[in-house]
Amino acid sequence: MKSYRIASTVLLTSVFTSPLAASEFVIEEITVIAQRIEESASKVPIALNAFNDTNIEDRQIIGIADLSIFVPNLTFTNNNVGDANLTIRGVGSQVSINDAETGVSLHINEIPLPPGQPPIELYDLERIEVLRGPQGTLYGRNATGGVVNLITSKPDFDSTRGYLDVEAGGHDLLRLRGALNLRVSERLALRVAGLSLDRDGYTDNLAGGQVPGVASEIDGRDLYSVRTSVTWQISDATQVWALYERFDEDDDRMLTHNRLCKTALTPVPRDGCEPGEFGLEAHNPFQSRIGPAPSSGLRGILPLGARDASTGLTFQYPRPEFDDLREVHIDLTPFYEMEQDLFQLGLRHRFGWGELSVNGSYQEWKRRSRHDSDWGVGQELAAIPQNPSGLWPVSSLPDGISPFDGDECNVNAGQAGIWGGCVLDENNTRAFWHDNLRETALTQIKNGLS
Repeated sequence: MKSYRIASTVLLTSVFTSPLAASEFVIEEITVIAQRIEESASKVPIALNAFNDTNIEDRQIIGIADLSIFVPNLTFTNNNVGDANLTIRGVGSQVSINDAETGVSLHINEIPLPPGQPPIELYDLERIEVLRGPQGTLYGRNATGGVVNLITSKPDFDSTRGYLDVEAGGHDLLRLRGALNLRVSERLALRVAGLSLDRDGYTDNLAGGQVPGVASEIDGRDLYSVRTSVTWQISDATQVWALYERFDEDDDRMLTHNRLCKTALTPVPRDGCEPGEFGLEAHNPFQSRIGPAPSSGLRGILPLGARDASTGLTFQYPRPEFDDLREVHIDLTPFYEMEQDLFQLGLRHRFGWGELSVNGSYQEWKRRSRHDSDWGVGQELAAIPQNPSGLWPVSSLPDGISPFDGDECNVNAGQAGIWGGCVLDENNTRAFWHDNLRETALTQIKNGLS
């Protein structure tokens, strides 16, 4: 995918460099707070990678995942509900779910974020610091593997200036990033930064045009984020800063991608695929983890062991052959919705003997997502004595219940999709598996530094 970037600045400065100065080699010093005090990165006795704003721009680090390209021994993975997992030197968390203990602590302005919720897009950062662990003494028990510290650009009192970065590309990609720094007075400054990303999906759903109501193109992005920061220099020794950030995403991006392999003849392999084989085929539909459990066949809903029409399993919408890894065949259009509000407040005071800094944070976020968990368009269901019609109800939220508040009927009790549970208004004659996720959380963190 080709993309084109246009950058402009509100304040333009002309700089003349003499030939002698241009020939001199200069090593740029990066000031970090890895040990909770400001010092040169070259003097920190810790395995450290630091990137200032110029490094971030030159290396095009626009997400946490990009750090794995430039930081040795750091890896980044997502699970199928969008939670992230960072590992450094192999130490991290093998389960990246909310409230789970992590091995690598993620911080914004020295304040830790809750597990599994990293910033999806990075913008207007002053610095990124990656410390290899263990760092429990400085950053707590969740820093055995290390720490990733994101330092946002703070307002300064030098001048009023700003910038705008525009990126356009294929699939109607449009990414906008910018910031405006306002010098209100000699002791008060304001900075407003923002990000907007809009892109069509580049994954083709071959079920589009087959199954009614299914989109032919998925995995798009539509999100924005706005950050406002204020710095008040009360006196030469005392400074107060505050930050508010709003993030909102509502699109059809896929949390995990296609599941393709060489189909196993039996559902015995853990993932329904032939071990050590490569193919662009679907897993065995009777695999118990990502398809109908074999017990459903024992109850007569599906013929046990059947794989295709020749063995008794029929498909209303047969699976076509795949030519590309960016093709899927699913009967559910995914969606991902995320709303987040982040407040941060800090106070710093210099004494004759040292410096005291106290930071506080409040974060509230809501998330809802849905994806097809069997990665296919299901086979037709058979009638059984308990249900001679062969029509089966499908899980749904009850009327009047918002995805972000209220109860989900008895979905959490595992009783949705059966009589007495939450069901769609219409019955279904195809096997249909999907995962729904709805989360609401808030985090309050206080952090005192000396």
